[in-house]
Amino acid sequence: MKIIKKIGAAALATFMTLGLMSCGQQPKEKDGMTFYTSFYPMYYFTKTLVGDKAEVINLMPPGADSHDFEPSADQIRKLVDADAFIYQGAGMEFWVDKVEDTLEKEGAKTKFIEAADDIELLPAGAHHHHDEEDHDDDDHEDHDHEGHEGHDHGQYDPHLWLSLRKSSQMLDNIYEGLVEVDGKNQASYKENLDKAKTDLDKLDREFAEKIQASNLKYFIINHEAFQYMAQDYGLTQIGISGVGTEQDPSPALLGQLVDRAKENNINTIFYDASGSDKVSQVLAKEIGAKVLPLTTIHAPSKEDMDKGIDYLELMRQNLSNLLESAPHS
Repeated sequence: MKIIKKIGAAALATFMTLGLMSCGQQPKEKDGMTFYTSFYPMYYFTKTLVGDKAEVINLMPPGADSHDFEPSADQIRKLVDADAFIYQGAGMEFWVDKVEDTLEKEGAKTKFIEAADDIELLPAGAHHHHDEEDHDDDDHEDHDHEGHEGHDHGQYDPHLWLSLRKSSQMLDNIYEGLVEVDGKNQASYKENLDKAKTDLDKLDREFAEKIQASNLKYFIINHEAFQYMAQDYGLTQIGISGVGTEQDPSPALLGQLVDRAKENNINTIFYDASGSDKVSQVLAKEIGAKVLPLTTIHAPSKEDMDKGIDYLELMRQNLSNLLESAPHS
């Protein structure tokens, strides 16, 4: 399984052109390992495995928009001295190939660990309603990180971290990559891996049992980010398609969604907690529904981080809101 891409030696020309390094600058001495991560879920998974055995630094700041984020020149410069860079892949980090090319030209020894390597992906859900419970999953090994615009991540749905089961697989991949980089701490990483997977499995069982015990079958949301979660628990995600978070749905689309909501006894319209609830409010008003958030957890707010609210707690909040939306018997 190809988890780690080793960066080869090359000329300094690109970095000199970009002004990322000055002539005569020498690599700085450092104590211990330093791992960089692309965005919060990768930081959380990596930090959970690493504990205090290495420094883990996240590139994306709290509360940032993952769809617009791209590392700065200064952040790329710092990656030159990193021992590893952990990113999810599956098209999430549209900028990763450019960064890797830049580091390769710099001659950095940074190792890239792709958490989503060899994990089956679902087709991108943008602009489509999803009623099918099963999909033909394709191997994403040859997937290119295409240009990024709006919420278009390319051919595949990149929101793997919103599935506890896919997240457990990503933990395995990150663990294997970290051991390649830092074998002396393998025993500690393995102990942390086992505990982390146990925590994910426990919460997964809670999701499965509580959703199965409810009458929840469908949910409507403005950002189609929860396809993997829906697949895990036999749910159907209905996206408010063809509109942005600030754009009202057309009368025709609004009518279709209203009919869909009434047919399936839907009493709640969800919105992505990191964005606007405007479109969801428009639909909710039409059917007399309440509006609740689901968080994509890609970049928790500084307030949540300061309170110690982590990935598991945010997933529990999603479960609570999903259960609140279950139709009454």
